[in-house]
Amino acid sequence: MFSVFLCSARAITLCAASKGEKFRTKGEKFRTKGEKFRTKGELKITLLITVKGEKFRTKGELKITLLITVKGEKFRTKGELKITLLITVKGAKPLPKTARTALEQAALPLEVHASGDPWQPSGDEVATVPLPNDVIITKVEGDYTERDRKLWAFLVAAVWDDLLTTRIHEIKVSKINAIFEQLGGEKTASWIWESAKHLSKTHVEYELNEDGRRLVGVSNLLNAQTHKNIRATGFLRFDIPPLLCEVIRNPCRFSRLRIHFMIGLSGKYAVTLYMLLESVANRQTPVLDVELNQLRQWLKIPEGKLNRWVDIKRFILEPSLKQINENPDAAGFSVVMDIFKESRAVDRVRFTLTKTAGRLADEKVLKPQAVEQPKAADNSSTLQLPTSAYEQAKKVAPGLDVYYLETEWRNWLINKPRPNNPAGSFIGFCRSKYQGKGRP
Repeated sequence: MFSVFLCSARAITLCAASKGEKFRTKGEKFRTKGEKFRTKGELKITLLITVKGEKFRTKGELKITLLITVKGEKFRTKGELKITLLITVKGAKPLPKTARTALEQAALPLEVHASGDPWQPSGDEVATVPLPNDVIITKVEGDYTERDRKLWAFLVAAVWDDLLTTRIHEIKVSKINAIFEQLGGEKTASWIWESAKHLSKTHVEYELNEDGRRLVGVSNLLNAQTHKNIRATGFLRFDIPPLLCEVIRNPCRFSRLRIHFMIGLSGKYAVTLYMLLESVANRQTPVLDVELNQLRQWLKIPEGKLNRWVDIKRFILEPSLKQINENPDAAGFSVVMDIFKESRAVDRVRFTLTKTAGRLADEKVLKPQAVEQPKAADNSSTLQLPTSAYEQAKKVAPGLDVYYLETEWRNWLINKPRPNNPAGSFIGFCRSKYQGKGRP
């Protein structure tokens, strides 16, 4: 009988005990009878221990071979022969025992700001949005579906620059749906209002530190409004609660989600699992170690459904991980799953992430730096307008379609110097159009 115990963060205690058991040595045979046993010559015990990431992260496998030779013709024990070996593994990195400790590891220094353009799925720069882990992992109540998660993350990315300065945002429903349709979503836009209603009823509890004080809060994710008769073709007016906006822009822990990859995921649980994995992707040890029961809660698996591990693996984890590993460049990482059992039943799951070379290169530029925009603007489509620009444009050009005016403005800018203030230029263009044509 052999047992392995973890006695410290960097040590393994091994206990080998013989008690009434039958062993065979090279050319010799003996039986222990509790009080004593006899050998003919020497008793040799060779023990091979293989640690497969259970307590320590190693390169491959940690193998320890122990050879014990007991010299003499016979010896007596009182009940048991116990051999205890203390092995210290130098340089091994202890892995977290629970999911909670996995999420409390120190994060790599990354700037909390969005990148890329959420309105350009095929843009050169990957569109990302940093969302607080509290919103992703901490207690969430409500009908928070796959589409709801996608829409909320996209809306946050779309109004990122105005989160702390503008309360009410307004975006054309058809414009939102065009992005989702391009990435494999529905062709009709009626789902957007239904999803907005879900988000307004979804509450999240969060925690943050402010000046060394621990704060807790609760908030819904969204408040929305639209015209009843034109919900699919009109505008979505919404606001994200101000207190939650502060948490989003100044999170203690955050996950940098790749918007277009996330929107393209299919499956009820794939989006949630991707968000969970992103919560550890930027840790110094990118590992999510979680107990099976906790994973069920995070994935929001209904009670009484998929009670067997084999079903969770087959219908949730394997299809979700396949989508990530088949397109690691878009996801930003690949992932390997390991399971650990307790009394022959799966007790917890470990996901180990490996970032792609492209992602590592992108993260090098996610540092504060003064970037001077080129004056030449031979491609006006690269100009980004904040949501507040459209709202101001509607005030200076009431009754006109500011989105149509945006197209005219971009065409007008072709082969002209790039404006230092694109929003001001657009608003001025709309004002001129309104003054020239008068009230429609």
